[in-house]
Amino acid sequence: MGIKLLSLAAGAIMYAIFMIALFPAPIAYKWLAPNSIELSGVQGRLWSGGATTGFLGDMEVKNIHWEFVPLDLFMGRITGKVNMLLGDGFVDTKASATFNSLTLQELRATFDLQVLENFIPIGATQGKVFAQIEHLVIEKGWPIKIIGELRLTELMVAPFVPSGAALIPIGSFRLAFLDNSKLGGTIEHLNGPLETNGNIELRSNRVYDIKIFVKALPDASQELLQGLELMTSEPNNLGFRAFNLTGSL
Repeated sequence: MGIKLLSLAAGAIMYAIFMIALFPAPIAYKWLAPNSIELSGVQGRLWSGGATTGFLGDMEVKNIHWEFVPLDLFMGRITGKVNMLLGDGFVDTKASATFNSLTLQELRATFDLQVLENFIPIGATQGKVFAQIEHLVIEKGWPIKIIGELRLTELMVAPFVPSGAALIPIGSFRLAFLDNSKLGGTIEHLNGPLETNGNIELRSNRVYDIKIFVKALPDASQELLQGLELMTSEPNNLGFRAFNLTGSL
């Protein structure tokens, strides 16, 4: 009797997996998608499908494709691969979601910095973002663990003193997030007229704290030199000026 019940249970589970795997993605989207996600051109199956365009909040993405593992649903999570186009760039990652967290692994992405203007206060700043994140855990919309790096290249910022001048080039930088007790990382200068080194910390109360030392190199523009004098402390004996920025998201 026990063996028969186990066989029936196993058959029921396999049937459920089969039905879930073949469930049409357009119907699943109408039933299950949260209000913060808007997709169009949904096609395929629930566990292997895609959409032509989508909005994550105010951020537009295109050519979305996903491949999930149906069996993981019975373990209380959704796991698989997701890739999409973001502006002129792309995002490719492994994802695992539960009711209260999202984990991304082997995330590779490149896109224009302006894509993030609705999420972080970047103002008129322009540049490119190259992401290579090995492990990222997000809970309640805020990261609680990051391992990997971001490269911000060809950064250009608005003039520190209103003058009608064009954006000021400041260079390229690397943000490296290490596996440590604090959620933060280091900021390193790669190239450009503004030599920079320091740290960034993300706190659990959605506060960010940036502490860096900057020094204008010989090829720095006059606008950049003026801005540093206005917005930073006096230079130390090595020519570096301290710059601190704290805010919340």
